[in-house]
Amino acid sequence: CFASMFVRQVRQCFSAVWADGFPRCRHRFPVM
Repeated sequence: CFASMFVRQVRQCFSAVWADGFPRCRHRFPVM
């Protein structure tokens, strides 16, 4: 399912955010 896949990506992205800053998440998801 696309939704669950997207949620997984977002959660991984947020993990990266908490780990070492915001730019990585922004780079992966320009929509956010």
